Amino acid sequence: MTSTGFRGRGLDARHYIRLDKRSILAFRAAGAWSFGNDRILYYMGGADNELFGGFNTTIPTPEETPGFVTLANSMRGFSQNIRNGNAYVLANAELRIPVFRYLSERIQSPFLRNFQVTGFFDAGTAWSGDSPYSDDNPLIRLLFPLQREGLLLLAYG
Repeated sequence: MTSTGFRGRGLDARHYIRLDKRSILAFRAAGAWSFGNDRILYYMGGADNELFGGFNTTIPTPEETPGFVTLANSMRGFSQNIRNGNAYVLANAELRIPVFRYLSERIQSPFLRNFQVTGFFDAGTAWSGDSPYSDDNPLIRLLFPLQREGLLLLAYG
């Protein structure tokens, strides 16, 4: 490894709004950027603790050999490696509703007391090079006049 090795910067900011005594609206913005001779390759996609998640082998990776490989934060609704690169940005919004607490305040079972239904919206992208529009990105090609396939992914549930 040379003297520059790898360097990186990252951010993970969260904000929670209590809607009533039980439900919460949660927001998250995250991103990271790796630079230097031994960059980190971030694989975007998937959800935390997935039971039946998969890895997308059809998405090309950058030609350079990464110094390290890791998973970016969750991008639900897509398989792992739906996007990849040495940088990523991601935004999440969730509405968390503990359904059984609305039925009764005296639930004894911890499982039922903490069981939540969650609606979510995720948006994000990953890229190589200095910007998402760089020629280093293998997925930059026109999909719609105002959206590029490699630029932004949206998921909701």
